Amino acid sequence: MARPRKAIATAVGKKRSFHQELVLNRWMMGFFKGGNLGALKLRLGDDRHEGVDEDGQTKFFHELNRNLFEVDRVSEADLRRYDCCR
Repeated sequence: MARPRKAIATAVGKKRSFHQELVLNRWMMGFFKGGNLGALKLRLGDDRHEGVDEDGQTKFFHELNRNLFEVDRVSEADLRRYDCCR
C-alpha cells in the first residue's frame, strides 16, 4: 500500500496539503496566458530569456511583458518593480 506524501511546509511552518498545492498552482497559472505549464514552458524555456537587457530589466521580464502575462491582474509597473535587476 502506498504511503501518503508529507505535506509541504510553508514559510510560517504550517503544512499545505497536496490539494492546497494544486489550488495554489492553478491560481499561479491564472496569471499567465495559455493557462497550462506546457504553454508556459514552450514560451519561456529557451536560454535566450536569461540575462539582463540594455534597459536594466531582465530578458525574462520582457518576454513576460510580450503578451504572456495577464496585465489586468498585475500592472506592468508592479511587474517591472518585481524584476530582480531593476
